[in-house]
Amino acid sequence: MIKFTTAASVFVFVAAGAFAQGVEDGQVEEEARQDVIIVQGTKFEQSLMETPDSVSVVTAQEIEREPIADLYDIVERIPNVTAAFGEQGFSIRGVDQRGIGGGGSGLTITTYVDDAPLGNQTTFFGPTGSWDVEQIEVFRGPQSTNFGRNALAGAIYIRTRDPEFEPDLRLRAEIAEADTYQISAAGGTALIEDTLAFRLSGDYRESAGFIDNTFLGEDADAAELSNIRGKLLFTPTENLRIVTTTTYAENFAGEDLVPIDADDSFVREVQYNRAGREGTETFLNAVNVTWDINDLWQLQSITTHQSTDYVRIEDFDASPVDEGFLDRTGTDEALSQELRLKYTGDRLDALAGLYYVDTENSFSDEFVIDASALNPLLAGLLIGRDSVFENTAENFALFFDGEYQVNDKLSLLFGARYDWEEATETGDATTAFIPGIPPGLPPQITAFLQSVEGTELSFTEGDFEAFLPKLGIQYAIADHTNLAFVVQQGYRSGGSELDIVDGSVNDFDPEFLTNYEFSTRSTLLDGDLRINTNWFYGDWQDQQVPVPIDPLTPTLTRTENAGKSSLMGVEAEVDYSVSPSLDVYGSFGYTKAEFEDFQFPDPDTGVPVIFDGNTFPFAPEFSLNAGFAKFLDNGIYYGLDVNYRDEVFTTNENQSFNVVDAYTIVNARIGYEINDYSRVTVYARNLFDEDYLTQVNRPFEGANGVDGVNGRLGDPRVVGVRLEANF
Repeated sequence: MIKFTTAASVFVFVAAGAFAQGVEDGQVEEEARQDVIIVQGTKFEQSLMETPDSVSVVTAQEIEREPIADLYDIVERIPNVTAAFGEQGFSIRGVDQRGIGGGGSGLTITTYVDDAPLGNQTTFFGPTGSWDVEQIEVFRGPQSTNFGRNALAGAIYIRTRDPEFEPDLRLRAEIAEADTYQISAAGGTALIEDTLAFRLSGDYRESAGFIDNTFLGEDADAAELSNIRGKLLFTPTENLRIVTTTTYAENFAGEDLVPIDADDSFVREVQYNRAGREGTETFLNAVNVTWDINDLWQLQSITTHQSTDYVRIEDFDASPVDEGFLDRTGTDEALSQELRLKYTGDRLDALAGLYYVDTENSFSDEFVIDASALNPLLAGLLIGRDSVFENTAENFALFFDGEYQVNDKLSLLFGARYDWEEATETGDATTAFIPGIPPGLPPQITAFLQSVEGTELSFTEGDFEAFLPKLGIQYAIADHTNLAFVVQQGYRSGGSELDIVDGSVNDFDPEFLTNYEFSTRSTLLDGDLRINTNWFYGDWQDQQVPVPIDPLTPTLTRTENAGKSSLMGVEAEVDYSVSPSLDVYGSFGYTKAEFEDFQFPDPDTGVPVIFDGNTFPFAPEFSLNAGFAKFLDNGIYYGLDVNYRDEVFTTNENQSFNVVDAYTIVNARIGYEINDYSRVTVYARNLFDEDYLTQVNRPFEGANGVDGVNGRLGDPRVVGVRLEANF
């Protein structure tokens, strides 16, 4: 009852506005408060009022207003979206980007930067900083018709600032606790008047982190981000526009896992003999060409290329002794091409297109791990493995999308996508036991160890296709209120994988999510008040989930199409410019994401294991956000935002001892407009210094830190000072 009361109070109280750059005499310009927000990630650029998709749009003004460093700072403010696995990926409406429990083929959520799709590792260690970003859009629900592959649960679309023909220069310097420093610059101008312009952006940020490695005498989770981006705008004629983007980013951090006790207590200290390190070096290139053929027709071409080198070093035993480690290097490359032909008429807006992407990712592993990870009887026996794996995929799609206006109030929405994908996986792995398979083990375990010892070669391939329709209606019940109902399908292709126990190839089928969504869009009080809601129900069939393989190795799993699940809930967002000097905002999300038919035989007893009714891991039921921004006549401005995430399970089993508790984070800021060009801001993230976990790994009830149990921590309070200048 308390949760519902809190949600209702927040919904009544809040609404959002933007920090108006260049605030003069503490006043927000009237026209700025009433600017129409354009959603750029859809095939048609539409106003937020006209978009039935459940999408949260974070503008450049909002990013500048609040102490936001990267994409993870943004998603904590968005209903029904949360970081998963301790800020290593995202979950939308309870669906993790790697699939439920990590099972399945490909991603369920894809992040795009300037139309370039990012791979899994590049999502959480990549060019996702907030500096010089024009807009971030988070789409909730199936986006397969719009974005294509790997968007069954949603998509995140990041658009950086394009060049302009007017001179522009932006500077930022920041210093904060934990030896955190940032220095950034961005600017550009015309090279040829009204024809050619450029923009350059550079961002460097480092932090010592919040965890001490007392064994090595150094910071355990220090982080460093470098991002350089160059863009060109070329308009050789009035109807031709070409934008090119080249981005180079390095994003690395140390190990952030810490031991936790049975009561989830912890200290920010570790004793690793190997310094952890994980991150990527990424190149992104994009060419966006738009040709306005005439007043009715437009042709657009989008070409992107991503190349990423990935590194991960981890101390598996999490202790000063050398009894387990992982040393992984990998590459991730993707080349995509999209063509769109648009028609914009009096009543009909329609689009047809082609999409092609070729991806290749590979990694080589060297690891040593205690065999107790497979079976407690094997404690003290070490497993060593050297392996090389390579995955390739080709995806081709045909799509169309459109809207037909029946009359002034009623419109029909339609679309479909035909998707075809071919994927292959090759593997070469050599396994050895250190110092060797010990005598005296049960015969079944000895036989299993002998079966995996030695060298394994594998090759799997498959091709999959799907037809994904979309159909809906939109009705304007008043000049400033739209209603819409849309039905569309999400899809993730099937795949193949090598069974590590017997070496066989395991095939699994595609999965489909049919989503039914009702939305409302209201703009009231001369544009000062915006209220958006989306109500959804999703029917998920042939869900890809990991299930145990063998009673001897309960931690090893294979992917199976285990049954069906359902998603239902609501997102509500309110923005209210109370006056020219006060903006308040807020959002509310509720998701019930659970298995409806998920049963498999226990590998030991054969008795069915029933997960029916279990909640998805990393699926908070409630999420809330509220805040305000205030501007005074003397140039002082200040604001505060509150963000709540409900408790989540971290496993499909929903064990009570693997629950991440609910938490509330308060962020605050106060600043001063020095003049028309510069300002200084003092901020505090996690103002009340709440200790909270974002991930828990516990094998059994009562396990504590000495049993190898660990978790990931949320950041403590961080106070910083930011100086900015815009010319």
